[in-house]
Amino acid sequence: MLEKMKARIEHDLYYLKNWSIWLDLWIIFKTVWIVLKKDNAY
Repeated sequence: MLEKMKARIEHDLYYLKNWSIWLDLWIIFKTVWIVLKKDNAY
């Protein structure tokens, strides 16, 4: 569980250091893609 928390913090720091509108758009695109490709998504 500690490793998951550490990984989350590292991802958050990466996001803060590399923020751009393109990064936000990429995250939104990936989120929508994952939701839509799941067989059990509503």
